[in-house]
Amino acid sequence: MTVYRRQEDGSVVVATFASFASAELIRTTLAANGFRSVVRARSVVYPSIDAVEGADISVAESDAEAVLNLLRALQMPQDTVD
Repeated sequence: MTVYRRQEDGSVVVATFASFASAELIRTTLAANGFRSVVRARSVVYPSIDAVEGADISVAESDAEAVLNLLRALQMPQDTVD
């Protein structure tokens, strides 16, 4: 069983990327395959709101396993940011 990081809105984080642009690319790929996802910045670097340190992709918990299977099948990279 895969453990996901749950969000306050009931969604779960399925991937984390070093850049917001990489996460947006994956979000677009998921949308093209029928999955709704949200990209959230992990943190914003002060003083610039444009400087984001990593981004999470969240999906509905019911879609999480299918999304991960799709990303694996498409061999989409995942950058781990901790």
